[in-house]
Amino acid sequence: MERLVAIKDVIAAVPQAQEWPEVLDMISRFRPTSSISYMDYPLRASQAVGGRPDAALPGAAAIYCMLTSIHLVDDLLDEDPRGIHHEWGVGRAANLALALQGMASQIIERDTTLDPACRAAIHRSLTNMAIDTAYGQHLDVDTLDSEAAYWRVIERKTPPLLSSALYVGVRLGGGDHAVGEALATLGRDVGLMVQVQDDLGDAMAQPARPDWARRCNNLPILYGVTADYAERDTFLALLDDLDADDHLARAQEILVRCGAVSYCLYRMLGFFHAAKRTLDAVALVDEQPIREIIEQQIAPMRHLFDSLGFTDWDGLVASTADASASG
Repeated sequence: MERLVAIKDVIAAVPQAQEWPEVLDMISRFRPTSSISYMDYPLRASQAVGGRPDAALPGAAAIYCMLTSIHLVDDLLDEDPRGIHHEWGVGRAANLALALQGMASQIIERDTTLDPACRAAIHRSLTNMAIDTAYGQHLDVDTLDSEAAYWRVIERKTPPLLSSALYVGVRLGGGDHAVGEALATLGRDVGLMVQVQDDLGDAMAQPARPDWARRCNNLPILYGVTADYAERDTFLALLDDLDADDHLARAQEILVRCGAVSYCLYRMLGFFHAAKRTLDAVALVDEQPIREIIEQQIAPMRHLFDSLGFTDWDGLVASTADASASG
């Protein structure tokens, strides 16, 4: 709770934030949904290189601003019924999304402890992340037509955010560019795990999430639409009338039977092993804060594995480690 208050205080100290009620309202509403939120990534990266966690508070605040901006835009693009634009209006939400990206830069600029080279590197990381994510959102507007197109989009959504969060934390904690780049690579793989995990959650949720209306932009649904298996025609017929009684549940059952869920688990475990190999190869003062980030992302996969009635989790992890290492 103390670090959350500290992050909010950093944002509220930006002069423009104090004049903008929606900014203060937004940060007052934030409650982490997990024990390790994305705002913790810079703090943990700083600790990993021997820096104080509070040295990375500006980075955590900047990541909060960037993440909130991304969510505001994502809700607008998806016409999400849960989006705050329904309360504030589209114009206010869009303008706030733009302002928050500028505030992220302001927060880094106001950190007087940084030398110019480090500040410039952090600005580059945040700027590249903003451009990559915007381009990913741009690509995601269109309906995708293949798995290759899916991965092209997904690479530019959550992965740039997590890569930048870890890089920024390393630099604020006193680590050098090479270590920052290594953890940025790790962040990419964690981000890909998150994206596939989110797709699975959206595909298996009740009631139907918006992903079902854009079939090829969600990995398990894309698998169900394009793979060659016995129930494919039935699956496609269910999609044409998904609002009918039990059609969603039947379509979700087919995703389990046809291998879509297993394929997603396989891909997530591949990214998990890649992240672990990166962690093993980089020299850190304390690797535990980063190891906990990776382990946090594997926990829902194991829960899903157990819920589907499978038993040999350790065997699956070992077999995918071998496959991942061999390319």
